[in-house]
Amino acid sequence: MFCQNCGKEIADDAAFCPVCGKQIKGKKSRKKFLIGGIIIFVIIIAFCAVIPDESEDSDFQKTSKVSTATSRKIDKELDTLESIISNLEETSAKSKLGKVSDMEVFKVWKKAEKDMEKTLENISHFSDDDCTSEQMERMVKLMQRLDAASHW
Repeated sequence: MFCQNCGKEIADDAAFCPVCGKQIKGKKSRKKFLIGGIIIFVIIIAFCAVIPDESEDSDFQKTSKVSTATSRKIDKELDTLESIISNLEETSAKSKLGKVSDMEVFKVWKKAEKDMEKTLENISHFSDDDCTSEQMERMVKLMQRLDAASHW
């Protein structure tokens, strides 16, 4: 593992860098990020859940109520999220093969954390009627991929 402040190699269980004295956050930070992402995901599911109303609209009628512009915005955010997760998966795979240093993996995760926070914030602004069932299924699959990628 490497210090995020000075870049020197340090023990995996170190709490502080022996060179610069900076507190090491590494894996704990990633766990907090994953937990935060899951919490945001649960909130999004709550907002986007399709709840039958008294008029008993069919799935087709509910889907047709979602505006095309809003649906495109949601798809764009999901595309961004998928791109971030694909990059994490690729980096994790390279790390397992020893082709990427721990420091590089750390940098990729930090950037992904920032990008994903912004993307999930954008998604959370949509109401429960804005998401189609296909978009919800896609979101669930993306969160499963994120969980799998976090176990590098």
